[in-house]
Amino acid sequence: MTHPRQLSPAERRVLWYQAHGVTDTRAAELMQRSPATIAAYRTNAYISLGVHTAPAAVHVAYSTNLIPLPQDPDGPPPDPVTPREWQILVQLAGGGTITTMADQLKLAETTVKTHMSRLYRRLGARSGAHAVGIGHRERLLSCCPTCGLSRIEAS
Repeated sequence: MTHPRQLSPAERRVLWYQAHGVTDTRAAELMQRSPATIAAYRTNAYISLGVHTAPAAVHVAYSTNLIPLPQDPDGPPPDPVTPREWQILVQLAGGGTITTMADQLKLAETTVKTHMSRLYRRLGARSGAHAVGIGHRERLLSCCPTCGLSRIEAS
């Protein structure tokens, strides 16, 4: 994994909001900026991190400590996820789309969507970026320093 340039405080905050399931509209209100400005911060962060999706941006931000992990996970742990849901979570963190996940996991796209829906429900996530954020905060995802790829921690 390459080391991204330092993100501006506003870009970090937008990624933090994505990792915590905050919508762009709400982020604009909280930051007292326009939705277009929030979108620009998000786009600049993605470019700087070398990613194309929100879940991948959140994963890189946690993996490179741009968003620090809390000392203790938030609240009660999420319900255990199934092995297939873990695979989906890892694929999301790696920037996978429904189509690429279906190809790599040899599943129909509708099956991938079903697993994603169940994963979101189980984690209490509102989006892929939020699911990856929860995955990091709950220590379901970690970064492998030698290869830069996500791996699932045994629970």
